[in-house]
Amino acid sequence: MFARTLSISLLLINSISLSGCRKTANKQPETSCAIESKQNMLAEPDKCALLSPAQRKATPIVLGRVTREPLVSELELPGEIKPDPENLLHYAARFSGMARQSAKNIGDEVKAGDTLAIIESNENLSLYPILAGRFGTVIDKHIVPGEFVEAGKELFVIADLSAITIHLAIVGQDADVIVKGASAEVSDLTGNNRAKGMLNYISPFHHEETRSLTGRILLPNPKGVWKPGALVRVRIQHQESTPTLQVPSNAIQLVDGLPHVFIPETDVEFMAVPVVTGRKGVSRTEIIKGLSAGDTIVLSGAFELKAQMAIQAMGEAGGCSH
Repeated sequence: MFARTLSISLLLINSISLSGCRKTANKQPETSCAIESKQNMLAEPDKCALLSPAQRKATPIVLGRVTREPLVSELELPGEIKPDPENLLHYAARFSGMARQSAKNIGDEVKAGDTLAIIESNENLSLYPILAGRFGTVIDKHIVPGEFVEAGKELFVIADLSAITIHLAIVGQDADVIVKGASAEVSDLTGNNRAKGMLNYISPFHHEETRSLTGRILLPNPKGVWKPGALVRVRIQHQESTPTLQVPSNAIQLVDGLPHVFIPETDVEFMAVPVVTGRKGVSRTEIIKGLSAGDTIVLSGAFELKAQMAIQAMGEAGGCSH
């Protein structure tokens, strides 16, 4: 009989506790028990990683201070590979006459002194050669043996492709933030070839038809992997003028689905502190709330500390002392 009474009492207590939770939820739906539980969990003072002396020695942790500096962001634009306009040579007929020989074709490499074509002058019927003035590759040709060519007609275009340019169309708001001298990374559409360069030219006026500015990036091409006419992806960095509070993006780890950074409590204890993040740059992230300039945080090694905290949560290691 006593056991039966005790069981009924326990059931009543549990029923009252559950109904109290439901009653609170009905009065304040925005602060349900689940949300309150999560908030209490986030406020726990023991949400930290504790390392043993051996772990601390083996874990590559770098500390540093939170700083204010201009955020460096990145824009991605399409680009096209073209020959460097400074390394283009155009060859034309000096005198009108009959084309007797065409010695080179598109794609052929030539060196200084090579014969490109032979023309029979219409004035004195003598033969004169068109000679290459430097090393390069024939990229255009407008001559066929047996045809009559006018004086001044362009016959060959030769380009030195040991360096090429990436041409960009800069439009809209991008034109307000992209500046000459900006760092750029170029990659082909497969991602197999990458190169770093600098935006060394921006046209001073908009193109009449596209209403865009033309940008150019000069890249070395000693192995010939960059082929004129191919499309590429270009990532251009730009730095904002106003300093913002920011930390390295790797210092931010998601804990319970929310961004956190680690703050050292002792040499072996590191507290996970929630933060509100803003814009993301190339390698750093803006901090809106949770830190102040000068705060010491874990700049490198935050992922390892998060892993250690997960091990502690599974009961495989002790927690922090406070």
